[in-house]
Amino acid sequence: ACCLLLPAPPLARPGAGAVGVASGLASRLAARLPRLFAPLRRLRHVLCRGGGDPNYAALSLVLAVAPPVVYLGAKSYALWDAGFVRKSHGKLANNFGKAAVVAASWFLVPVSRHSVVTAACGWDPIHAVQIHIWAGYVSVGCAALHGAYWIVIFFAQGDNGFTALLPPLQCWARDASMWDLHGTYDGEGRTCYSFFINFCGAVAVLSFLLLTLTSLHWVRRHYYRLFYYCHVVFATVSLVALLMHWKRMIFYLCPSLLYYAASVTPAAVQALASRCRGGTTVVQATHLADSGGCVELCLAADPAAQRALSAAPLRHLRICVPELSLLWHPFTVCAMPGDDTTVRILFRQYGTFTRGLAARLQEVRRPVLLVDGYHGDTGRLEAAVQHDAILMVAGGIGIISYLSLVAQLHAQLGHARCRTRHVVLHWMCRDAGLVRHVAAGYLAPVLGGDAECGTGGRGCGVRLRVVVHHTGAPRGAPDGTALTAHGSSDALCPHVEHVGGGAPFVPASFSPGSRTTVLQNIPYFLVFAAISWSGLRVTYQLTTFQSSENLWWNVLPLPAVLGVALAVSLPAVALAERWRVRCAGRASAYTKADTQMPREEAPPAASPLSAERGAGDAWIEHRTGRPHIGELLQGVPGDATHPAVYVCGPTVLHRAVREAVRDEKGGVGRTWAVYEEAFEV
Repeated sequence: ACCLLLPAPPLARPGAGAVGVASGLASRLAARLPRLFAPLRRLRHVLCRGGGDPNYAALSLVLAVAPPVVYLGAKSYALWDAGFVRKSHGKLANNFGKAAVVAASWFLVPVSRHSVVTAACGWDPIHAVQIHIWAGYVSVGCAALHGAYWIVIFFAQGDNGFTALLPPLQCWARDASMWDLHGTYDGEGRTCYSFFINFCGAVAVLSFLLLTLTSLHWVRRHYYRLFYYCHVVFATVSLVALLMHWKRMIFYLCPSLLYYAASVTPAAVQALASRCRGGTTVVQATHLADSGGCVELCLAADPAAQRALSAAPLRHLRICVPELSLLWHPFTVCAMPGDDTTVRILFRQYGTFTRGLAARLQEVRRPVLLVDGYHGDTGRLEAAVQHDAILMVAGGIGIISYLSLVAQLHAQLGHARCRTRHVVLHWMCRDAGLVRHVAAGYLAPVLGGDAECGTGGRGCGVRLRVVVHHTGAPRGAPDGTALTAHGSSDALCPHVEHVGGGAPFVPASFSPGSRTTVLQNIPYFLVFAAISWSGLRVTYQLTTFQSSENLWWNVLPLPAVLGVALAVSLPAVALAERWRVRCAGRASAYTKADTQMPREEAPPAASPLSAERGAGDAWIEHRTGRPHIGELLQGVPGDATHPAVYVCGPTVLHRAVREAVRDEKGGVGRTWAVYEEAFEV
């Protein structure tokens, strides 16, 4: 239902005025049916910190920790109320195992790409990984207690609890039967089946523990490839072992598995189709001089990609370069003002992948890039215009997160639906080359010319200011003049025009929030429903083939669900691509006459590094030195009752902003909303 009813953000909807088919019944449905999902929105606002980002720690407690704890408590109380006897220990041990799979039933929902639940709730998919992490902690903890409890029970019965986990050699023989007796337990014969059940459970717990250890933040941050491959291998081994450990396990895991398959498979098939076309076209790559190894990557984009980014800035793409790595890496994306044919990515060479990509981009023959997107919260712009004052704090390369947002806010300021009256962006950067490039290419076109704010004009009383703090500026240049000696960054940055095939980047055809009406969401709804419900039907049907004689039959639902997802996604992506090409042909036919008309040349932009105020209420200012975060918050006008602070930068910067907001709340008493963009994944 969320797939059908989740529209694009109401502000700056692409083509909203040109859609006439959605009138009548469809418009009434779009206005009334989303009320059914109002509790999801209310839950978000209850758990938000002052109206900003949700408190993901509290969400993790509510969604990942509370359900298994409540289940375990209810089951334990039932055992105690019925009279706790000797055999109740086994039931209590099994309850720990069931509590583990209760937590695992939510396991894959937050980490599914193009997740409709995270989009409907307004959760950032990178921050929502915390829910996945806490669900994993609870699951592995309950599973470890389940296994340890049974080992203690075995020892209490006079048996070696560790030898009970290893089937004897006779059980591994080809002609052995699952019902051959080897040893005794509690006065009864022990079969090979019971040994294999214990063995599969031990393998699942051990794999889960190794997965948890290799997923720690230090490993994930410094050895991402090791983390990723261990995650895939250990997750697969533990999943197979769990299905062989208990044949009804598949019903507990179905919510996560089917949701993940319905969310990820269509996008994966679209990426595979892009690979067959040569990937996404790389227009050019610019290695910025004196920028600490920063690179600007320019990708050809379909008009639909530009419209989607304008309607919902602060998005990111996932990029895969097969010749460098098969992993997908997230990159924040932005648009260059005045360029409606490309999207831009600014990244710093930090790890193995970014260094390899930067080196590969210096060659004339471009690498094959697979691009999947967009990802991220679609409601950032909608939330921003509800605040009367906005303070953005960016550190280093984190400025890319707010380039598109500043441009869209500048276009929205002064409109009747926009409450914002004060916007200031503080950017702390030590790389002069990066400052020159961003100021000349992104900030000056927006702020350097006519600074009229939306329909309000100069008299609307709106102030938009960008303050660049040069933390690496040389001594004796307090006004930043030494940084402007080299002029524009174009003379210092070599452009590499690439040759090769490829096609423009097209957003994922089946993703939440990418359409403006209910009717346009119907294909996504049908594909998601077909994969999930068909997969559930096939899974239920295959459970009839489960047998204690051959535990491998319990694993059949896994390839079956994958087959169903591919069978639905392949024709769906093919039809969506054909329809897109057909619509693009019609649009080009309509606009052919317009493209032949001469364009009016734009007036030259003001000097990008001028510290003087522009012609209106928008300007760029340059300072040297690192500012105090508390002083930045105090610079917000005192009449702002509901300000917001956006932050993107290193972890230490996020921590400083949170502490400053906490102190400011205690001193002034106004409600601050905090929105954080992930800088370190």
